[in-house]
Amino acid sequence: MRKAENPAARVSANRVLDILAIAKPLECQNPTETNPEIQSEMLAVASVMRRCRVSFWHAQTICRLYGLGGQHA
Repeated sequence: MRKAENPAARVSANRVLDILAIAKPLECQNPTETNPEIQSEMLAVASVMRRCRVSFWHAQTICRLYGLGGQHA
């Protein structure tokens, strides 16, 4: 596949820099891209909140004490 280039643009405008120091922190801040470990923990916390009707912090503590969602005390 050929990448699309604008012939009217400057030469330097067509290249995209891949800077890891910038890309990694932005990737971590993207809420739609979550690690499976974090997602598993959040699903467990949400489930405990719904079933036991407790706050987020209480549900997170319960999950950590019982090892739910991949977290161990």
